[in-house]
Amino acid sequence: MNIFDERIQALQAKMKQDDVKAYIIPATDPHMSEESAKRFTAERFYFCAFKGNDGTLLVTQDSCYIYTDGRYWTAAEEDLKGTNCQLVYAGKAGVPTLAEFVRSNNLYPLESSKLTKRKDLPHSC
Repeated sequence: MNIFDERIQALQAKMKQDDVKAYIIPATDPHMSEESAKRFTAERFYFCAFKGNDGTLLVTQDSCYIYTDGRYWTAAEEDLKGTNCQLVYAGKAGVPTLAEFVRSNNLYPLESSKLTKRKDLPHSC
């Protein structure tokens, strides 16, 4: 197992303990800027091997998904090799949006890293 999968498993264990069905780590700052400062992407990089600038991480109690658009698909496929994180081809025909996926899988309650500080996670950013 790699370090990213270990970190995701620790997060998932905490989510189960707190009865949180989904945890979203957006790849943006509070102002929705095109280019975010590194401090706003550090948490995603901590949990996911994908090194691209764009990508929203969705962690459920038993899975992990990274949503990114076509500019990053090739890089994401390469970066995610050997991890359990699944690439979601955002914007591709027939692929549900993050909101549609959360809604259709009844992933409520959910938390967002930008709304809730999770200081109780080991080595959390």
